[in-house]
Amino acid sequence: MEKKTFNQAAYVNEYKKKFYKQYAFRFSLKKDQAIINHLEKQTDKTNYIKSLIQRDIEKSEKESSL
Repeated sequence: MEKKTFNQAAYVNEYKKKFYKQYAFRFSLKKDQAIINHLEKQTDKTNYIKSLIQRDIEKSEKESSL
């Protein structure tokens, strides 16, 4: 009987695929330099972007309830 080995990398990849969504963004070095500079200053870019989106959602919900 062949003993199966645990493949941690495959497990982690499957877990990420099942429970996470990933996005990639491209910025123009010419047109978006101010955005790039500001984003580079953020220590936690993920939470920064998530907070901006959350703020926008709350603003939209507030405006739609008026």
